[in-house]
This record gives sequence, structure tokens and C-alpha cells, in this order.
Amino acid sequence: MCNSTLSSALRQCAALVLTAAFIFSATALSSPATASADAPVKFMQRVSKELMRAHRSNSEAQMTRVIRSRGDVAAMGRFSLGTYYARLKQGSRTSYFNGMTKFMARYIVSQSKTYRVARAQILRPSAPRGRDFVVNSRVTLTDGTVYDVQWLLAKRGGTYKVRDVNVLSFWVMPFQRNLFRSYVRKANGNVNALVVALNQ
Repeated sequence: MCNSTLSSALRQCAALVLTAAFIFSATALSSPATASADAPVKFMQRVSKELMRAHRSNSEAQMTRVIRSRGDVAAMGRFSLGTYYARLKQGSRTSYFNGMTKFMARYIVSQSKTYRVARAQILRPSAPRGRDFVVNSRVTLTDGTVYDVQWLLAKRGGTYKVRDVNVLSFWVMPFQRNLFRSYVRKANGNVNALVVALNQ
């Protein structure tokens, strides 16, 4: 990154996203009986296989493709910029979304050896939350650390998209929003400066 403060903050955010990615990949260990009756859980099981393949490949490009295809990228991108999104020129939006997904993938791959999942379990069926759905899971890492994690899924057509992940009792996207908006404020409101930084 072009700014050391942004780099440090992005690494902190990436550690959370990384933890979430491994937790997501472990949900395939949930019971078949539960999954067969629960469409959001079935969706997460399918995506888990893609995440694990991307993780094992150590490929930033492959991880980026999974995030782009399975994440609710447009919604996450708009949320992360808040009111600054209106300042983003139409021609720069694709670059911004691409940069955001690359940023997430880059640090997931770079930190991929830090977090290892020993076992995971879905605690109960998915539950509606407004127009979205929440899936609960519990994950144990190889060092014995246990995480209770919530996944927020949005229904998009005939499938779902991941909108957010609750790790260590807080949601990842608000953290990313604070980070992105803080960077734009320090750049005197220049949203393009963030776009450039994310794509480096």
C-alpha cells in the first residue's frame, strides 16, 4: 500500500476477513441432515469448497474470483464508503469494487498460514433477519481457539451472497467502512486516492 497507516489497518481488517474465510471454508463439516433442509447452509457448503481450493492454491487471483462471485460485492462496496460513495465517479466504480476484492484476497493469501481450522459445526438452522438470513457456526482452530461466528447472507435471485461476517462479536464490514472512510477523509475527500491504494 502507498500509505503505511492504511497498510497496517488493512492488515488488521484482513486478519478478521482471513479468520472468517477459514471459518467459512470449515462449514462443510455441518451435518447432512441439517444442510439438506436449509438452503443458506447448502449455499455455504458449496462456497466452502471453492474457498478451500483457493486457499490451497495460494493464488490471490483465485481467491479474488471466489470473493467476487460469492460475495455481495456491490452492497459491501457501497456500505464501506457510506456517503462518500456518491463522490465515486461512475467510471471508477468497477475499479473500486475490483480493488476492494483484491485487497481482501491479497491479505487472506498472505496470512493464510496463520489460521488453521481443526473442526467446525453449524449450531442451528439459518434464521431470517429482515430480508437477509443469518447462519450460525462454531469453529475450533488447531491451537484450540474457539470462535462463534455469524454469517449474513442476502438473497439474490435464485442464490445467496455473503454480505458480512460476525467474528469476535463484531461485524467485519463496519470495521472496513471505518477504515475506508477514514482514509478518504485524510485524503481531503478524494475517493480516488482510496481506489488507487486498494489496487496497488
